[in-house]
Amino acid sequence: MARSAVKREQILDELRMEIVSGAVPRGARLPTRLDLERRFQVSGATIQQALDKLRREGFVVAQGSRGTFVSDNPPHLCQYGLLFPAKETEKYRFSRYFTAMANAAATLDAAGERRISCFYGLDGHADVDDFQRLVQDLHRHCLAGLIFVTHPDNLKGTPVLDMPGIPRVAVRYAEPYDGLSTVQLDDQSFLHRAIKYLVDRGRKRIAVVRLHSTSELAVVTAMRAFGVEVRPHWLQTATIGVPECIRPVMRLLMHPGQPERPDGLIITDDNFEIDALGGLIEARVSVPEDLEIVCHVNHPASTKTALRVQRLGYDTRRVLGSCVELIDRQRLGEPPASIRLQPVFEGEFPDYYYPPLRAPIAAGIG
Repeated sequence: MARSAVKREQILDELRMEIVSGAVPRGARLPTRLDLERRFQVSGATIQQALDKLRREGFVVAQGSRGTFVSDNPPHLCQYGLLFPAKETEKYRFSRYFTAMANAAATLDAAGERRISCFYGLDGHADVDDFQRLVQDLHRHCLAGLIFVTHPDNLKGTPVLDMPGIPRVAVRYAEPYDGLSTVQLDDQSFLHRAIKYLVDRGRKRIAVVRLHSTSELAVVTAMRAFGVEVRPHWLQTATIGVPECIRPVMRLLMHPGQPERPDGLIITDDNFEIDALGGLIEARVSVPEDLEIVCHVNHPASTKTALRVQRLGYDTRRVLGSCVELIDRQRLGEPPASIRLQPVFEGEFPDYYYPPLRAPIAAGIG
């Protein structure tokens, strides 16, 4: 690296740290370019290159003859990293949940104060472009915190989990992740609400299509709590890697030659929705007359259902907003915490507005 480039990076690091530490607060004017030339003993061109880089990163804004000012919403306070283990192009790994979270991030971006930077394909391989970009952003203090859309086990031993001073939050169905704030999606409550909905409508023979990670014991326990008869062959398991396998299962489950068929169905993951409903259509099942269905949803749903179903799940805008809230609380000095979200039926989703930044916001925690 040329000497001028090395000096430019040193200037960048020093000015950036003054902003991150709060020594130069939000909205404050930076010294003039001439003052910076004298301070760092470099040419005006080198100073301008450093300021241009700070502007591209979002730390400063140029206001013509008035000078250069620290941004009102600098990235170390207002830009959050949203981390996906799969790439958008990976059809059977990039789930509907991931798509809904990416859409929620775009909605938050449009709201104004906060920005979301998405990183894809973070499956533990350091040679992935987005992994390198993420680590670079962390070293440059360009992120207020990290949001893991699922458990971050595959990133152990990397700066993404090990770099100190970075607020982190994971979205989980299970218990909180050690050392991280957690947004917990209450899957047990999902089962209870789904079963109750069907039982309240007189459905007594309930089948369940569940993700392989959903405990069969949890399903059986919830069904027995409502006095529903458990038939093992009506409890089917599938994986989002091969969602089409559920289509023939539905045809077999609802074959008209059986002496008794389910009259209620719970689909616990929306990635199975298309193929499960397709199998029911092929079996010529009348919905909801013959079979009433509750299907999991990540709201706002990107598709309409082929049959009349009741959708139950989580508003990903609220999920993401809860993640942002937990990061903001950590930046204000609070320890990692958890927020548990309950599932709601599609018609119950309220309008959701992201809360404004809490003021005064902490300058930094690292």
